[in-house]
Amino acid sequence: MNKRTVVLIATLMLAVVQSYGQDFKRFTVKTWYSPSTQIQTNWYRNYSPVFVRGRYKVGESMAYIYSDYTSDVKSPGIFGASFSYSFKKWFALESSIGFTPVSYSTFDALKEAPTGKVTDCMICFIPEARFTALYREWVRLYGSVGIGICGYCDLKSSVSVALQFVPIGVEVGKSFFGFAELGFGHLYSGIQFGIGYKF
Repeated sequence: MNKRTVVLIATLMLAVVQSYGQDFKRFTVKTWYSPSTQIQTNWYRNYSPVFVRGRYKVGESMAYIYSDYTSDVKSPGIFGASFSYSFKKWFALESSIGFTPVSYSTFDALKEAPTGKVTDCMICFIPEARFTALYREWVRLYGSVGIGICGYCDLKSSVSVALQFVPIGVEVGKSFFGFAELGFGHLYSGIQFGIGYKF
């Protein structure tokens, strides 16, 4: 290995060390929205203690068939906020809370007529480990994985373990930034986007 090669390697290593040694803003707050609610509404139908049921199936008892039934569960989307602390440029701990309003109609099975409308919501809180693959002044690429809890607005209901996985996310901007990410889990499944601030 000649002297020029040694100098080149040393210069590159010094540049990397200086890049990661530079001061950066460690705290981040974000607000976000996800229109992808299929997982959440299905979970609500299957596990919520206040959800009545869907339309009857062949083979059900007469009492079951002629009891009230419900429409599909609908939701306008998932609204949330996140707070994170960066230990390094490549690693941060983030806590996210998501709020999913849901609604459905109830029907009289004999008259086939609507009898009312029910509104409820789901809340999830998930701490996440976030890993940044690319950190630049204006652009960051990252992914994350987390485990937390989800429950319903009815505080008497039990909570369940919740998981979240984000294979790819991108932030564009400096202190104020916009972001979008693709994720799968109880917090949201699909696309999430929003704005944030680093300080």
